[in-house]
Amino acid sequence: MNEMVIGMIGAGSMADALIKGLLSRHVLPPDAIWATNRSNRERLAGLQARYGVQITPVKSPLLEAASIVVLAVKPKDTREVLGQITGVVRREQLVISVIAGIPLASLERASGRCPTRPPRCWPPRQRSPPAGMRPVSIYAQRRESLRPSATL
Repeated sequence: MNEMVIGMIGAGSMADALIKGLLSRHVLPPDAIWATNRSNRERLAGLQARYGVQITPVKSPLLEAASIVVLAVKPKDTREVLGQITGVVRREQLVISVIAGIPLASLERASGRCPTRPPRCWPPRQRSPPAGMRPVSIYAQRRESLRPSATL
């Protein structure tokens, strides 16, 4: 992959805020951002109308296009989504979780055969971050020489 493409799995308020921030800061053009969700096609159409992003009702085109996959689903949908992407996520893809209330250890266990462990982001709208985290900081555990913590 030559250019960064971000794929949002989940199209709720967290994905909306991330898309808005990425576009308003000119981090990526709209066609480099994809979104999908389980069932709300109106929500996907709204994201496309508001931001001009790519949408798909199924995950496979998003996972094929994305260099970064953001898990932005409700906590109750975590296991289902991880089951759907396990074995499909490529080693070179970075998987980031913004799923509320799911400990990193749970994501690592649930991801099972995923070739990368999902970093975890803390959204800045909470009053205080979990211990050791900064607003929108990610912690990535990968073999490559990444800094252990980076702020987006």
